[in-house]
Amino acid sequence: MARPKVRDARRKVLPAFWARTGRPEAERAPERAIWDLAEVKMGAKFDREKKWNIFKSSLAEIESRLGFDIGLSAKNLVERYSKEGKAVKVLDLGCGAGTALEELKSELGGKIKTAGLVLSRTPREKYKGVDRLLIGDITKVRPRETYDIIYSYWGATLHTEMTATAIEKVVSWLKPGGVAVLDIRLKEGPHIFGDARRIDANEIKTLLMQNGIKSFSLRRGVLQFQKPFRKLSG
Repeated sequence: MARPKVRDARRKVLPAFWARTGRPEAERAPERAIWDLAEVKMGAKFDREKKWNIFKSSLAEIESRLGFDIGLSAKNLVERYSKEGKAVKVLDLGCGAGTALEELKSELGGKIKTAGLVLSRTPREKYKGVDRLLIGDITKVRPRETYDIIYSYWGATLHTEMTATAIEKVVSWLKPGGVAVLDIRLKEGPHIFGDARRIDANEIKTLLMQNGIKSFSLRRGVLQFQKPFRKLSG
C-alpha cells in the first residue's frame, strides 16, 4: 500500500520571481514575449519615421535623467587607459540620432569608440558620432565586443517587456569593471497591452545576484550596477 503524501509545513514557498533561475524569460512568461513583439514593431516604425520626441537628446539631458555623469566617467577611463593605448568603449542603447555619442566623440576624439543600438535605421540619418550602429531588438542583437560604459535613456531597456532578458544581455556586454546605467522605470497598474506588470525590484535583485552582482542601485526607475572583475557565476 502506497504511503500517503505528507506536506512538509516547514518547507519555504519561494516567491514567483525565483522561477527566473535557469529559464528563459519568454518561456517563464510567454505573455511578455507577445507584448514585447508588439512594442518592438511599434518602436521600429517610430525609428524609421523619426517620430521619437527624444530622438536628438543631448548628453546633458541624458545625464540629468540617469543621474550619472557619462562624460566624466568616460574621461576618467580615457586617462586610465592612456598608457595602455586602449580606447574607451561606450554603448548607447536606444541612441536615436547619436547626438549624445557625437558630443562624447567631439570631446574625447579617437580615445573613445562608440556604438549605438536602434530598432530600425532611419532613412537619411547620418548617425554622426556613432562608430558602430547595432540594429535590432536588444534581446536578439549580439555585439562583437564588450563595453566600459553602457547606458540607456528612454530606449531599449525601457521599451521592452523582456526586462530581465535585457538586463542580463547588458551584463554579458559589459567588460569586467564596466558600468551600466539603465532607465527601466518599472511599470505600475494597467499595462498598454493589458492589465499586467513588469518584473519588480526583487526579481531584478535576484537576477543580478545570479550573475554575480551583489551591489546595485535602483532609484527613480534608473538601475545602476558595475560588473565585478571576478569570474561571474553560472
